[in-house]
Amino acid sequence: MAAIGDIYFNDLRKCPPLTPSEERAAAAAMTALREEHEQLLETEGNSANTRRVARALNDARRRFASANLRLVVKIAGQYADGHLPLADLIQEGNIGLMIAMDRFDHTREVRFCTYAAWWIRHRISRAVSNFGRAVRVPNHVSQASVKLRKARLQFEARNGHAPSIEELASVVNMKPEQAALALTTTGYGLSFDTPHGEEDRTIGDTIADDATPSDEELAAGQLRDTLHRELANLRPLEAEILRKRFELEGDGITLRELGAMHSLSRERVRQIQNAALAKMRKRLMPTTSSDDDNKAAPPRRRRSTQRMRRVEGGLSRTFGDVSAA
Repeated sequence: MAAIGDIYFNDLRKCPPLTPSEERAAAAAMTALREEHEQLLETEGNSANTRRVARALNDARRRFASANLRLVVKIAGQYADGHLPLADLIQEGNIGLMIAMDRFDHTREVRFCTYAAWWIRHRISRAVSNFGRAVRVPNHVSQASVKLRKARLQFEARNGHAPSIEELASVVNMKPEQAALALTTTGYGLSFDTPHGEEDRTIGDTIADDATPSDEELAAGQLRDTLHRELANLRPLEAEILRKRFELEGDGITLRELGAMHSLSRERVRQIQNAALAKMRKRLMPTTSSDDDNKAAPPRRRRSTQRMRRVEGGLSRTFGDVSAA
C-alpha cells in the first residue's frame, strides 16, 4: 500500500497546477464540449461524431482534474487523524473534485480551487462521519460536534478557561441538551488490539477478565471444598455443630444456643466441637509435631500440616476463635 501511495504522489509532481488564465480557458473548453456532446446525443444519438466529442470531453476533464489533484491531497491531509486511511480520504476528495468540475461556472470571477474546496471537504467529512466510527453517527450530529469543538477552542483562547455546556451552547445557538448529546455521541471507539504502553501490550491486555477467577477466589474455593469433604467424614452431630457454629449453614450461633437445640450443655457442645476439629486435624496431619519437627518432616507430611493450618486459619479469620462462647 505504501508503494502504491509513493507512485501516486510521484505522479502528482508531473501534473503542474494551472494558472488563472489557463484554468478559465480549460473550464470554457469543457463547457463547450459538454454542450456539444449533449446536442449530438439529441440529434445523432451514439454516432461516431458523438463518440469523438465524448472522448475529447473526457480528455479535457482528465487534464483539468490532474491539475487540481494536489488540492485534494492538501485538504485530505487535514482530516488524516487515523479514523480513515489517507488513501480513502483522497478517493472521496477526488469524487468531490469531479462534482465541482461538473458544477463550476467559469463565467464568474472566482478561482476553481475556491469553489472545489467546499465540495472536496463535503465529500471527505461525509465519509469520515459514515465510515470513521464503529457505530455510525448521523451526519448532522457529527457536523454539530465539529462546530462545538471549534467553538470550545475559541472560547478557551478568548476567556482562558473551558466553557460549560450552557456557555458553549449559547455560543453556537443550540440547546444545552443538544450540545451535550452531540459531544457525547461522537467519540471514536478503540480496538482491543490497539498498542498501549510499552512491551508490546495492547488495550485488551489491561482489561480484567471477569470470567477467570482470581487467586483469592481459587484459594477460597479450595478451602470450601476441603471443609465440605472433611465434614462428610464426621458424625452427623459433629458435622451439624461445626456447620451451625461457623456459619457454613446460615448465621453462626453460640454454644449455648446449640446446646438448647440438642438438649446438651454448653460445655458438652464445646467438647464435641473440639473433638470434631481434632478428628479433622488428625486426618489432615497424621501425627502431631512441633514447628521444628515440621521443618524436618518429609514433603507429604509438610503438605498435610500446611493444609490443616489453612483450614484452621480460614475458620479463625472468617468466624473468630473456635473456642469462643
